[in-house]
Amino acid sequence: LQVASFEIRNDKEVVMAALDECSEAVVYASELMQDNKEVVMKAVSKDGMNLKHASASLKADKSVVVMAMDQNKLSFKYAHASLKANKDMVLLAIKRAGANFK
Repeated sequence: LQVASFEIRNDKEVVMAALDECSEAVVYASELMQDNKEVVMKAVSKDGMNLKHASASLKADKSVVVMAMDQNKLSFKYAHASLKANKDMVLLAIKRAGANFK
C-alpha cells in the first residue's frame, strides 16, 4: 500500500487484502480506512500495536482496544485518554500486562 495511490489506499477491499499479507499495512491505509472499525479490528487482531494507527474515535472504542490488548498486552498505551481514565479498562490493562504495565 505504501506506493499505491490515495484511491487504492482508500479502498476497503484492497486494504483488507493487504492486511492478509502484512499486518502493518494499516500504516499506509487512508485516514478513512484507519477510521473503519472492520479494518482496524483486523489490523489489531494481527498486531495489537497497530492500535497506534487507528483513528481517535477507534482508540476510544472499548472493543477495539480490548482486541488490541488480546493480541499485545502493551497496546493499551495507544488507547484514547478517555479509556485510560476508565477504571475498568485500566484494571483490565493491568491484568493483561502485569509487571509490564506502565
